[in-house]
Amino acid sequence: MKFWKSRLARLNNMFDSYIKGNYKVIEYHVKTPSLREHTLTWRPYGYYKKRKSRIARNKCIALKAVIIIEAKSATNKERKTRMEFDTDSSDILIDNCCSHTLTNNINNYIEPPVKSSVRVRGYNGSTNSTKVGTEKWKIKDDNGKVHNFILPNTYYSSSVETRLLSPQHWAQTRKKGRDSYCVTYHEAIIMRWNKDKYQITAPLDNRKHRNVGVVRSAPGIKQYLTTYQAIDQKNTTLAYPATICMDYQAAEITDDESSENPPETIYKKPSKEIRPVSPDVEQLRQEIFKDKEQETILQDEDTEVEEDFPTYSQDSQEYMHWHYKLNHPSHTVMTKMAKQNMLPRRITKILNDMDKLHTKPPMCNDCCGARATRKPWRSKSAKQDRRHLKKATRPGEVISVDQLESSIPGFIGQMTGKLTRHCIVASTVFVDHSSDFSYVYLQTSMTSEETLKSKLAFEKFALSHGVHIKHYHADNGRFKDNLFTKSIEDKGQTISFCGVGAHHQNGIAEKRIGDLQRRATTLLLYAQRRWPDAINTHLWTYAIRAANDSKLCTNKQK
Repeated sequence: MKFWKSRLARLNNMFDSYIKGNYKVIEYHVKTPSLREHTLTWRPYGYYKKRKSRIARNKCIALKAVIIIEAKSATNKERKTRMEFDTDSSDILIDNCCSHTLTNNINNYIEPPVKSSVRVRGYNGSTNSTKVGTEKWKIKDDNGKVHNFILPNTYYSSSVETRLLSPQHWAQTRKKGRDSYCVTYHEAIIMRWNKDKYQITAPLDNRKHRNVGVVRSAPGIKQYLTTYQAIDQKNTTLAYPATICMDYQAAEITDDESSENPPETIYKKPSKEIRPVSPDVEQLRQEIFKDKEQETILQDEDTEVEEDFPTYSQDSQEYMHWHYKLNHPSHTVMTKMAKQNMLPRRITKILNDMDKLHTKPPMCNDCCGARATRKPWRSKSAKQDRRHLKKATRPGEVISVDQLESSIPGFIGQMTGKLTRHCIVASTVFVDHSSDFSYVYLQTSMTSEETLKSKLAFEKFALSHGVHIKHYHADNGRFKDNLFTKSIEDKGQTISFCGVGAHHQNGIAEKRIGDLQRRATTLLLYAQRRWPDAINTHLWTYAIRAANDSKLCTNKQK
């Protein structure tokens, strides 16, 4: 150490003499070293390469976080998937960049289309197999009136995913100049015609890669009736014939009918015009049902109260009778009810025998028509059941809530007062995790105020039965608005949300909405097939409540 100090002192003297001898320097100052300890750091091999990759990865994560925030804000205003309660309606996309109207359904042509050499080109390629003809579409305007859109030179291609309506093609076929036009906004596309008398509002579909307007065609059950008629001709009819005939039920008995010589023609009560109705009702019914075997009704000798129901000779008839009476429950639910002694002895015996012999139940055309869906061609691997919510042990601890929006406006029942122009467009469904109880509240709009009304109505109903709501589980949407969250904070409740785009995390409410939609569609098909002049799809509000009541009454849980 002394050697190094002596050498350093000699070096300083040499440096001092050199500086003063060669440069005109009288005095200079050397900066004193810092008192902070300098520690040498060792960098492993590849440190700087990994550092660059880490910095690039952090930039990507930060960029993705910005995208997630934007997607979350858009998800809050996401348009719910609209429910359909018929078999004929389908989506029609309004595309301003489409030069001609395209369709994938060849049955809507007025006359059979002819082959065309036109190639349908898109970003993903082109197709040569096209046909052209005059198409007829039935679309409802915003006021509920059905309009026939006659679209000549409409091209058919089986490779088209859905029907595309070209607004300029539609305006050119009307030949009314600028009387027919289309306006595009940030959330919807509006079509107007006939001096702005009629209007169709098509909200934009905010699904991925489908930022176009979507309108629904007019509802109907013609497709279902055609399929049912074909099945009815092949198989034995287990359903019972309709007892309501609109052509004859409005006929009145006049004063002249009490005379000895009744007139040959019975007239309806005139509304605008008088139409004669044939009096041979019985003869007509005999011609319709002459090939159908008359089933004898058997009365049980036992005089117990539960056996006052009429029984039928065939087991299939008895099964379908109770299937219709219980509002089309599944075979599993009926078997559970039979085991709990909730049904009469006759149908209970039939269900127990079918369960022991593993016999398939008779086919219900209404249930098959309402529950028909596309068969999935791929599936995901099973994952572990990760529960993020605590299991509810008492009613009111955890409530799943979700909303459904209908493509068809529903009627509001009125007994007194002035008729309203408002209609039901959506409903909020609450499902209790503990008791599996569901509550349906119908809404006239999708606003935050209507959503809050549904919450207050559900809590009032629960409080009348001694149940206090503690926690809600919902998805991002109206349930994250300030009005809804403020009501939860004021009442000391809590709420949890699903991830962005992860609707499966609210699977209990989503499953219940799907079950109610299928059951309501079944009830509407069953009623429309028997009374088509009085029942239409606008009665889905009553059908979905009836489906919910049937679900609660025939619940297979004890």
